Amino acid sequence: MIKTHWLVSSLLLALTLGACTSSNDTQHQQSEVAIQKISIDKLSIGLNNNKQATPNTPLPIQAKINSKSKIKKVTIRLKKDNTTIWENNYTDIQDQLNTSLPFDQLQSKISPNSKLAIEITASDKNNTSISIVEQIDYLDFVIKGVSLNTIYAEEVLNNKIFINSTSSYLNYQNLDYSGELQKVRYYFENPNNKQASFYLDTKVSDFEKDTQKQINIYLEKQLLESNEKIKPGDYHLYIEVTKDDKTYSPVLIQENVSINAPKTQYETTDVIFSATPNYDNSLDRNKFFFDNKRLTFLIKGLKNIYTKNQDIEIIAVRLIENNPTSKPHSILVNFIYGYMDASMVLPENQFHGRSNKDIPAYNAYIDIIYSNGYSEAIYVGEITKYN
Repeated sequence: MIKTHWLVSSLLLALTLGACTSSNDTQHQQSEVAIQKISIDKLSIGLNNNKQATPNTPLPIQAKINSKSKIKKVTIRLKKDNTTIWENNYTDIQDQLNTSLPFDQLQSKISPNSKLAIEITASDKNNTSISIVEQIDYLDFVIKGVSLNTIYAEEVLNNKIFINSTSSYLNYQNLDYSGELQKVRYYFENPNNKQASFYLDTKVSDFEKDTQKQINIYLEKQLLESNEKIKPGDYHLYIEVTKDDKTYSPVLIQENVSINAPKTQYETTDVIFSATPNYDNSLDRNKFFFDNKRLTFLIKGLKNIYTKNQDIEIIAVRLIENNPTSKPHSILVNFIYGYMDASMVLPENQFHGRSNKDIPAYNAYIDIIYSNGYSEAIYVGEITKYN
């Protein structure tokens, strides 16, 4: 009897354990089947999937809806602080969701510090469903009436910038934002070559609320944050904003901007600055003397630029204080005028500049103005005081 009771107990225990294991396996399999039946893939929210909304622009949303059954409905909800403030159902989705949220109509419902999230729920005819929730940023920054042009002679070239040009401008009709604007910089995106994309710093003071402005935009070939040369081509122009101690993703403000090579033909070795006639001496090159409020140095090669380019009206050397604590000090001296011919241009020139400030280093530029009014500025490099 004891053996029989033990055997029956063991069989009951084995059956019980087997039943539990079988139940868990079935639930696990059903869960996997449910996931495989419907899914949301390749979700992209915002420009370049930056998950960022702005007040005046609809927010694009794209996704691939995979389902083994017919898709019954896709629901999108915009939530502010966990409360739904906008909702829409889509019942005609085959497999691709392609829509946008009307942030241009929701400004009154959203404050700059709102915590925003987008919830996307997809369900099929068998009521199998899946949901995804994504947090998004809200950038309260609106720039209107943007245009980009270069003034060349008596015409205006729209959406064209020339490298080294001092006649290219960004214009906007109005600007509105909340909070403290701490930093603004341009982002030029080359859609065909991401490696050629680059950032360019600006002056935050150029971007003023409730005003219309024209801002000089200067692309100098040798000075970039990435330390790489700008490559001519077609770009999209963005603005990246830092405000209230937070940096937001760049905002697209102008498409199809053409960046063109400099009109001036030159090599970086065409012009050499030196404190003495010994241009090959590394101790003298890119040095200047300063004594009794007088700054002097020698320049070799302005003739090279003059003879390589036609219709130059003026060539000048401009020095701008390096690392200024306030408004940078600058010195400008003109050398060559349009009535001269190549035989009158000196192979070597001397720079004389007056300055009340004893400044240890300048950034040096060659300024060129053509007879049609177009101008360029070639960055030559840093020059320092001879000690």
